[in-house]
Amino acid sequence: MTGKDHKSVDLVIKNAKIFYKQQIFEGGIAVDNGKIIRVGKESKLPPGESIIDVEGQLVIPGVIDIHAHLRDLKYSEKEDFHTGTCAAANGGITTVIDMPNTNPPTISSAFLEQKMKFAQKKVVTNVGFYAGIPNKLEEIESFKKHGIFGFKLYLAKSLSQFDVDDPELLRNLFQKVKENKFPILIHAERKKDIEKVLELEKSGKISAQDLYLKSHSEEVEKRAIEYIFELNTRVGAQIHICHVTTTSGVEIIQKRKNLGDLVSAEVTPHHLFLTTHDLKKYGAFAKMVPPLRPPNHMTALWRGLNAGTIDIIATDHAPHLLSEKECDFSLAANGIPGFETLLPLLLTAMHKGEITLPRLVQVMSENPAKFLHLPYKGKIDVGYDADLTIIAQNREQKINAAKFYSRAKFSPFDGREVKGIPTITIINGKVIMREGEILVSKGSGKILRNLEQ
Repeated sequence: MTGKDHKSVDLVIKNAKIFYKQQIFEGGIAVDNGKIIRVGKESKLPPGESIIDVEGQLVIPGVIDIHAHLRDLKYSEKEDFHTGTCAAANGGITTVIDMPNTNPPTISSAFLEQKMKFAQKKVVTNVGFYAGIPNKLEEIESFKKHGIFGFKLYLAKSLSQFDVDDPELLRNLFQKVKENKFPILIHAERKKDIEKVLELEKSGKISAQDLYLKSHSEEVEKRAIEYIFELNTRVGAQIHICHVTTTSGVEIIQKRKNLGDLVSAEVTPHHLFLTTHDLKKYGAFAKMVPPLRPPNHMTALWRGLNAGTIDIIATDHAPHLLSEKECDFSLAANGIPGFETLLPLLLTAMHKGEITLPRLVQVMSENPAKFLHLPYKGKIDVGYDADLTIIAQNREQKINAAKFYSRAKFSPFDGREVKGIPTITIINGKVIMREGEILVSKGSGKILRNLEQ
């Protein structure tokens, strides 16, 4: 537990229970110039310009969310880079990676650079970006210099002129992405499978909710995942399956891992904690794609998460206007806000014995950092970035969506009793959030660029 000697450092955190080297260590952390320079007993720490006594609270590596929709641009009424990252910081999240299905979509390197510069003026956390598939595959290499973290492929609807229904084009895409050392993130629902159900049911007497479930069924996800791996068999691109929701999805992913494929997968909190029973209860406020599943699938997701088949928990934070949820179910927008409910839900599950603290840190900090090639994040140790999430493990409260920093002040978890909340969020050595208050101004965050390709 050593680090370089300092006469005085920027920040000292004391009286902490630190998740350090896979166990709880009682002591403190010294931070200077945005880096952790010492972890040790308080008597061994240098004096600090600022000292935070966390009174026995838990300190874990900053939570990294690899799947979020920060909106802004022409969707700024739903969320913008400031409100979204404030919500993330309030939820104990230190790094967010933004998806490309914005308006306009992020499908050119020139627009991506503009988006990065625009975001820098607003963000309060670390933020990185994915790109959508560009109009021409030759453009993929141009994204490297901008430091994106991967490409997102929506099989149900292309963000560009790229034909997602052409298997040969998809193989070429996988090859091009592999050559440029990017992962490709998959939303595993194919347009043809969805439309087939809609066509069969268009004249039937079926409710909007049942039609939604049928057209986004377990079989639709299974077929899409199988299709992707079949196309990638001879290519060997790095595949990441977003928001897996089904028993068969988990089984296929584990099978491909056993075969040595370069594959990873994520699960969302809403698919871990809600089922079709909740969809019946909350209606459009629990509408998302892929949809909630029957309880047996939720059980399989927990099993896959704890067994290592599923590598990451990601929020899929997808804010919308209240009016987009209070309308007819068939017209309601897909998605819910997730930043400010993530940790309370998972910490409550930890208290119930559904997941251990080491596994929680692994799937929310360590594995996301590895996936994103961020070598100095995801861990508390000397030399690592001082991105820290401090937690009152035993504090009980009810989730209150009205108090979200997100513009989307609704949640199917509203009113749920939880145990364990983030109380302090530290990013690059600076206290960003303390007891629900954002302490920094717009633009104080950092745009991350992946330069590992």
